[in-house]
Amino acid sequence: MSAFASLVDKISILGVDDPRELIESYLEGLLDLEFLGFDVKATRHWLTELLDIKVKLGRLQNQSKEVKTRITRSTHDTTTYEETITGIDKKIKDLQEKRMLAVSMRSKFLKLAGCKQKQQL
Repeated sequence: MSAFASLVDKISILGVDDPRELIESYLEGLLDLEFLGFDVKATRHWLTELLDIKVKLGRLQNQSKEVKTRITRSTHDTTTYEETITGIDKKIKDLQEKRMLAVSMRSKFLKLAGCKQKQQL
């Protein structure tokens, strides 16, 4: 009787952070006690529910890691795109400045050529 009470006390303080092996060993202990005539259905049910919760928690933790990885990757991709856009914008600005300079030079050249043509006449 004291073995049953002791096992139930240990089981009652278990949580999802406790190792799976410990919970499984308590389930085995319940089998021995059931063989001796103890009613262990409620305690076994609680332990199996705890194991199910541990499995679900493990899945959720894995999914959480995957989501964090995707977020990190997405953030990195966004940063890379922003850097690319900034670089392209700078190149566009540089090309616009070069174009303005070339247009200005062409205009000056055309004026100069017009003046020379008038002098030749």
